Amino acid sequence: MRALRECLVVIEKRETRYRVQWYYRLYEETQLGIAGSGKSSGNASGASSVEQTHGSLLAFGEMLRHTGEFMLSRYKEVAETVLRLHESKVSFYFYFKFIFISTWAT
Repeated sequence: MRALRECLVVIEKRETRYRVQWYYRLYEETQLGIAGSGKSSGNASGASSVEQTHGSLLAFGEMLRHTGEFMLSRYKEVAETVLRLHESKVSFYFYFKFIFISTWAT
């Protein structure tokens, strides 16, 4: 997560026309990881669905912290995705939902 965080901090500080494209690509890949579609380029490592989902949730957290206004319009969609994961009754998702919502409620 530290590497992703540092990359997002660097991108956030740079004035480049590609910034939104980079954010959007990361957002799309993160959504694929949540969906568990296996189409994500990150799936080549053979990561399980739970690992993929966990990594995607962590990436969403970093994106919410370090992409400025990019995630504002996507916040509701991300929150609904996390809440939908909770419906699967997996305790891991409940824990993340609690952390996610409490972090952004403050």
